Amino acid sequence: MAIFRSSRIAIVLLAIGFVAVLVALYPEWQKLTVPARPTGSAQLPSLKPPKQTTQKVGRTGPGAHRPLDLAWSFQTRQKWQYRDPFLKKAVDQTGGAICSDIVVARDRVYFGSEGGFVYCLSLDGRLKWSFETFAVRVSEPLATPHRLFCGSEDNYLYALDPETGQQVYRFNAKSEVLTTPLVVGDRLVVAARMGRVFALEPAFGKELWVYRHDHLFKSSPASDGKTVFIGSDSGELLALNLISGELEWSFDTRGAVRSTPVIRSGRIIVACWDGRLLAVSLSTHQLLFETQLRGFVSSTPQLATGRIYASTLDGFVYGISATDGSILWSVKCGDVIEASPVLSSDQK
Repeated sequence: MAIFRSSRIAIVLLAIGFVAVLVALYPEWQKLTVPARPTGSAQLPSLKPPKQTTQKVGRTGPGAHRPLDLAWSFQTRQKWQYRDPFLKKAVDQTGGAICSDIVVARDRVYFGSEGGFVYCLSLDGRLKWSFETFAVRVSEPLATPHRLFCGSEDNYLYALDPETGQQVYRFNAKSEVLTTPLVVGDRLVVAARMGRVFALEPAFGKELWVYRHDHLFKSSPASDGKTVFIGSDSGELLALNLISGELEWSFDTRGAVRSTPVIRSGRIIVACWDGRLLAVSLSTHQLLFETQLRGFVSSTPQLATGRIYASTLDGFVYGISATDGSILWSVKCGDVIEASPVLSSDQK
């Protein structure tokens, strides 16, 4: 018993000594920082500030914009009930989360929500109609004078009457359609998730051509009127002939593209998921510049007055020179930014 008691006393004394050492070293440990190890094999973008010497970091002042007053609000619906009391209460209070950008066209407001609903509101917030798909999420709607187009997780592209919300037709893309449709002349271009780009006749949905790719499409298509541009998850910018759907050329972006390409002044701007912003010449198909931003990018950049405006998932908004790609300024907004920047009318 005496030996056992002595052993316990020794263990207690060792523990007290170890704690004392920890307390003594704690101020020094506070000075150390250990970088987090990324999980998986994917390369994470550098968290160091960009190296451009022209970078300016600022914040908005109190006079940067006028105070905003709430004009109206609208409550969406939710088709499912959760068993978990906390989730059920949250859904009952908020309805289905809005999962698409909001589109304003001809005095109407269009958007989609979780639960697979497409909504049309008047400008004063009154519900004009709603349309239910058989899915959880829908894409950003595309409004035209005679059709409202919207993709869905149920593998269909829906064409609705924009005034009544009645279905005119639906097209089976054979995989999720969560990218925004595009109308160019007499072509309706649709990108399906599992590597398909379709061109349809807009009025009644007749298939005109299909381009098949081996990798996912999470990027929405863009066009200059002759060519359709789309980024892939395999790290390519593809240029397809608008009339035939044939591949004209491709550019290796070296990273997944999940935003919509932006075409302006003979160049195409591409934001890669890993935070790189690329400018590619439309005539030579060569890289003009590449700029590394701090965080991941899923939103589409905006171009105006010689500048590119881009947002990242780590909460930054950037102003970038459209000439050479140098970062002119950045602003930390305090939270994740998934949406694309929107410019006021006097800045476009």
